[in-house]
Amino acid sequence: MGMDRRQHALFRRFPIDGSAAVDGRMLPTPYHVYDGTLWMLGGTADAGAAASLVGEGLVPLLDTKGRALMAVWVGDFTQASLGPHQELQLSLFASTRPLPPVVDHPFAIHRALLVQPGVRMVCVALWNSTPQVAHYNAGHLGLNAHVAEGRLAQEEGGLWSFRFERPDGALLAEGGVRQAVRSSPAVGWRLLRHMGLQGAWRLLRSPYLSVRVAAPGSQGVAQTHTHSDRQAVRPWASGDGVAIAHPRYAPLDFCGAFVQHMAGLRFVYLRPL
Repeated sequence: MGMDRRQHALFRRFPIDGSAAVDGRMLPTPYHVYDGTLWMLGGTADAGAAASLVGEGLVPLLDTKGRALMAVWVGDFTQASLGPHQELQLSLFASTRPLPPVVDHPFAIHRALLVQPGVRMVCVALWNSTPQVAHYNAGHLGLNAHVAEGRLAQEEGGLWSFRFERPDGALLAEGGVRQAVRSSPAVGWRLLRHMGLQGAWRLLRSPYLSVRVAAPGSQGVAQTHTHSDRQAVRPWASGDGVAIAHPRYAPLDFCGAFVQHMAGLRFVYLRPL
């Protein structure tokens, strides 16, 4: 691993400064990803299914169509503090009290994270391709993490496909999205207009994407920070698709709204508070 990526300002600001006991081993904390690819597939979910998954004391954030805001995250982390691994995460957005519905819009999640006070991302399901990372996420970070066989690959024609299975071969989720090479000026303006002055100012001036993450039913949150060498975002389009097969999460009925691709990823997951 080139030392230049470890020496990025993000890791100097949030360095590894401790260790956590996991499966009889001392592992570094906080968690770092130094390089990799991450896809954020944002959209909406069935409100009733979402309410049953965020846990007691949390309320899903809904849009004006009565759908819950949701994201599917697919990552291939090639350099990380816990070694290379793949990840699939299902997340809902919630608060500790009911909030007014947000406007139905492809970029509703972006606005909610930057403008809506009290909104947190609830990681309702997480799968990692190595036992060490899954056990760390479950035991140290308190997340609903399990081991899975994961694959994220770029196919011919600009299609990125993914497939995650349980160790016994049962399908968890699969899908594919078209390559998002760069954000078009029209999409950029559409995003900024929806953010409003406050949200656009925060988006443009922040060096990192910072998101508060919680486990289902947890009042505690962990701060995360993301930076990437290249990033592109666009609305959901023909050819994009996600199918969630796990019987507990299939009722979410995920409906895509946007695709965001982060390449040359740098990521920090701080200890929960």
